[in-house]
Amino acid sequence: MDKKNIFRELDAGELLFSEGDEGWEMFIVISGSVQVFLLRDGLQIILANLGPGHFFGEMSLLEGETRSASVAADKPAKLLVINHDNFQQFICSNPSLAVKLMKGLSGRLRRSNEQITRMESELLLHGKKMQEPEGEESKAAVGLFNELSADELERRLRRSLQSAHIHQMSCPVCHNNFKSYILQDKNLTKHTRDFWLRDRYEGLEPLLFRNVCCRRCFFAAPAESFLEIGQLQKERLKNEERMRRSKVALPEEEGVDYDHAIGHYRLALLCLEDTDNNLSLLARLALELSWLCREAGKSEAEGEALRQAGEYLERAAERLTLSNVEKQNNLYLQGLVNLRLGDLERGKDLLGQALSAKELTVVRLMAHQIMEKIKENQPLPL
Repeated sequence: MDKKNIFRELDAGELLFSEGDEGWEMFIVISGSVQVFLLRDGLQIILANLGPGHFFGEMSLLEGETRSASVAADKPAKLLVINHDNFQQFICSNPSLAVKLMKGLSGRLRRSNEQITRMESELLLHGKKMQEPEGEESKAAVGLFNELSADELERRLRRSLQSAHIHQMSCPVCHNNFKSYILQDKNLTKHTRDFWLRDRYEGLEPLLFRNVCCRRCFFAAPAESFLEIGQLQKERLKNEERMRRSKVALPEEEGVDYDHAIGHYRLALLCLEDTDNNLSLLARLALELSWLCREAGKSEAEGEALRQAGEYLERAAERLTLSNVEKQNNLYLQGLVNLRLGDLERGKDLLGQALSAKELTVVRLMAHQIMEKIKENQPLPL
């Protein structure tokens, strides 16, 4: 057996195959992880996250069926490829593989009904949030507004707080001791991702806890780098405290809600030094801020955050050394920002550049679907 042909390596975000593709191979994850997903009406619905030892694609190998879902690397992954040429040899030399295949098929059939029910529920909820604008505007290829009702915001906040933990924090700038809610990754199960590459979780909103904020000196930063950034930039942050207070007003009462989270994002963007090293992080924070503002019905603030994100993305493309996949993601997100802000031609041009990249990625699939909707003059799932 030619060992050079039985392994496949994928970079993070790289697409292995798409739903509907023909296939004659199955795969076993040796290292890293992959996601099995469907793209439906602006959502990437995640059916499974598979790590080392898991397998997929067996129906195409056994029955020659087209791919029933898409698969891409969630993290850099190495896969073992099993095809008609080597299948019998693998089964003979690894009898346990046959048993595992049968158990796996049985378990997947058992879970299929649960996944179908979840998908239908998610799409129904997504559809309710994405009503077409009335009148002449409905004919234009514009972004769909998904402001949440006050009840929905409250439910999401309540469930998120139930899953969060209170941590004792010490501000590295002014040494104030305070408590902050942290939503740990182990409490999160990602089930969908939208066309903004925003991960969605069942009833939880981790963006509410993305940044930690000291109310004494108005220093804020992403939770994972709060201490590090504060220590490195301590003198500058002390000198700029008055500026931060003049630009951002926090709610009088301490707490966790959309208003607090939006204020913390604004402060974090001010506190992160505006250098080339931080452009990618600044762009991401500005995008996340725009999503929260949209859901809270703050359309003017959303537009301001989107313009800020667009500027950071553009500068990152010009000044940073990005991999081909990172360049594609950057162009794609720039395209979405311009579409959301109403610049259809600029948005189409940027998405076209993202599509012209040779890399086969999830972003490429998403960009293609958006371009198809623009051609058909349909509302966009943005």
